[in-house]
Amino acid sequence: MKKIVSYFSLIMITFFGILNIVSATQTGYINGTGVRLRSGTGTTYGIVTTLTIGDTVSVLDEVTKKNSGCDTDTWYKVKYGSKEGYVCSEFVTLDFSNNNVTDKDYAQSLKNQGFTDSYANALSLLHKKYPNWIFKPLKISTNFQTVVDKQATGTRSLIQGDEGYRSTASNSYDYKTNKFQVKDGSNWYIANSETISYYLDPRNWLSESSIFMFEDLSYQVTDRTESVVKNILSKTKIPDYDKSYVSDVMSAGKTYGVSPIYLASRIRQEIGSSTAVISGAKFTYNGKSYSKLYNPYNIGATSGSDNWKKGLVWANGGENGSTKTYSRPWNTLSKAIKGGASFITESYISKKQNTVYLQKFNVNNGTSNMGSHQYMQNIMAPSSEASITYKAYKEYGILSDKIVFTIPVYNNMPSKTSLPSKGNPNNYLKKIRINGEFIFNSASTKTDYTYKVPQNTTEVTIDTWRVTTKSKVVKEGKFKLTGNKTVIKIEVIAQNGAKRTYNITIEKDSSITSNTQTQNNTSSSNKKAKDVVKETGYKVDGSYMSGLKANLSVATLKSNLAKHGGSVTVKNSKNSTKNNGSIATGDKVTIKSGSDTTTYTAVIYGDNNGDGKISLSDLAKTQKQILHFTSLNGVYLEASDVNKDGKVSLTDLAKIQKSILGLGGISQ
Repeated sequence: MKKIVSYFSLIMITFFGILNIVSATQTGYINGTGVRLRSGTGTTYGIVTTLTIGDTVSVLDEVTKKNSGCDTDTWYKVKYGSKEGYVCSEFVTLDFSNNNVTDKDYAQSLKNQGFTDSYANALSLLHKKYPNWIFKPLKISTNFQTVVDKQATGTRSLIQGDEGYRSTASNSYDYKTNKFQVKDGSNWYIANSETISYYLDPRNWLSESSIFMFEDLSYQVTDRTESVVKNILSKTKIPDYDKSYVSDVMSAGKTYGVSPIYLASRIRQEIGSSTAVISGAKFTYNGKSYSKLYNPYNIGATSGSDNWKKGLVWANGGENGSTKTYSRPWNTLSKAIKGGASFITESYISKKQNTVYLQKFNVNNGTSNMGSHQYMQNIMAPSSEASITYKAYKEYGILSDKIVFTIPVYNNMPSKTSLPSKGNPNNYLKKIRINGEFIFNSASTKTDYTYKVPQNTTEVTIDTWRVTTKSKVVKEGKFKLTGNKTVIKIEVIAQNGAKRTYNITIEKDSSITSNTQTQNNTSSSNKKAKDVVKETGYKVDGSYMSGLKANLSVATLKSNLAKHGGSVTVKNSKNSTKNNGSIATGDKVTIKSGSDTTTYTAVIYGDNNGDGKISLSDLAKTQKQILHFTSLNGVYLEASDVNKDGKVSLTDLAKIQKSILGLGGISQ
């Protein structure tokens, strides 16, 4: 007993320690994927956890440390949930909406030019570090939301990553099957409006590195430009195929009036570590063979399968090679570098698209042209290219030089924008059944239904089927009728928190004398396993059976189900038949009723170690899950979510704790 009390006291101390949250000085958003939260200021320190785009952190401190593996030399000490650690500032976009600027005069000068407070705060902070940088507002007369709507049309804005960032429009998503349509490659999807708003909003990209998406790309060189170009492209395979690549890029920039550093960054962004478009290797397209073609900018590589081949065919001047513009065919890498620079200048730089941002979002050529003539579909590309340029500038010590940034300012901008909540957005039901009768059995957008019952009916039983098990139904089962007309609301919560409410009006009708539904006289030969479970008073949620009390014996479960016509077999998590002992989380309960045989997985909320009890071991596992020290999955993760809100949190930990102390039970 003494050891148990000591162990429990330790858990209690740790539990209350979780509640002692340090106040944050700044809110930030992770702007990359696979970002490592480290235990110290350097890449040699251990990884506390891995963050991804859209994660919100509290920035507690700023630490400068050179040669630490962080390109900005600046590390933010951050808090993510209950974890603290350090993240390179390059991967954190700070929220400046509530900052107070110390340099009031400079902030006022920015506002006099046309920047709003939400711009001036962030730019003033950058000015303190880089006083030679010049910020110019680009006034866009179109309303911000109008631009978002245009970007949301067709496949203009594609994104990888979480389901919560994807569009649910009919051309992108089928809510009946919960399937998103891939629009390019294997994992590129149309972005939803909230995600587009976030990437379109210039105020989200006023950090030290991402601001380079607004750099003026017209031709200008210093005595270090060649070194920067070489540094950028030496990390690709181009040196293996073109020994004169630096002079080719420099010559292309001078000839066509475009920054050589930008050309190098664009090439690196497009080809990465691949060689397909710079090797001149033989390939086949539409049944025809080609070779000795080069396209390091991937111009003409439109979406679809083998898009790089489309780009090389474009570099050929078309399938028959008849188009000669931009010095095509590009049958040497040198020719492709220079010809591509000509195309970029003529098609973008000279057409008021002289920043990486404007090449993605064509907002400087009038409302009618917005959403068209975009260099890339990837909505994250401007940030990625900006990072490449920033790193090169920093490595060669030219960040303090005069650099001009042209930053759009839209009409009627929202106070701020942020990425939507993560998680699957589906909150549809595919079936609702009342007293054994389906009022619909295929998902639809309709949410209001009416169902009539005999005058003497006092309650109804409502069963639901979700389109996806990632969603949650707040309540189903038996509902008391409060009068001649009762409105019952069935709320469905998607994994990302989006809610949908089904309004079911139950009307008593004196003209209905009886029906099989209200009499509940379904014959045992037609009764489904799910009906047996619900008649017993247990619950079915997808493949899970709940409503089972802790320490419920196998014999009692079998007896209860048998009373309603079910033949039952129980197996444990190791697939061994179980005839005695207690039902535990993870047990497989197979019920046969008539011609229907269905297997459910038992879940006892609070029992996440699978022993059928709610104990200190379960409390410890829940605590470790919250702290990310362990990762529960499947039914054991479900059992930890005792308040059934779709996540494992301190609230669940407190409920398990109270149950162990006898201060309150857990609703099963």
